[in-house]
Amino acid sequence: FGDVRARLARGEPSVIGAYGATSPAEFFAVASERFFECPQALADEQPAVYRELVGCYAVDPLLW
Repeated sequence: FGDVRARLARGEPSVIGAYGATSPAEFFAVASERFFECPQALADEQPAVYRELVGCYAVDPLLW
């Protein structure tokens, strides 16, 4: 969450986006959407978040 907020503050793009940086709950919701919709982009930008979501959802969309 903090990394995404810092990236956006520096004017750098993020796969999570500005809405996901509004609160921890929105971060989780948007990260979950990206996990299923564009897993490679999330894994590339936020590998630790991606690994956490693999554990949380017990699936790895990169293997589909």
